[in-house]
Amino acid sequence: MKKITTLFIASIASMLVAFARQNIQLDNKTTAGLPTQKVAIKNKEYGILTDTTNYQYYVIKASGNTYGYSIFVNGHSYIWQTTIPSVTGTVGFADTAKAAQTARLVIQKMKNGEMPPTITEQELRNNKIIQ
Repeated sequence: MKKITTLFIASIASMLVAFARQNIQLDNKTTAGLPTQKVAIKNKEYGILTDTTNYQYYVIKASGNTYGYSIFVNGHSYIWQTTIPSVTGTVGFADTAKAAQTARLVIQKMKNGEMPPTITEQELRNNKIIQ
């Protein structure tokens, strides 16, 4: 009986692994095929993010009368950005609205599983954050 139970458990585990490999592509951080289940994306640098993760952002003062943003995940500081990402130099955002808009874009990328949540210069242009 013990041998049958062990085989049964091994069989179930094997099926679950096969199902997970088929529906979760960790290299692209997608969760296709599992829209109603909570799926955690494990990344050793950033921890575990799920659909119940709490994201918050704050607009912060940066040097030279400019602004940046900080992003908190589940109450812990994740990103402290005082310059415009993907732009050469060390200049911050001219106004709080553009800093907040960029922070929301970063959070959306994090929710989509993109780690690190890289912002390109083209994305900034498309969202009218920079010209």
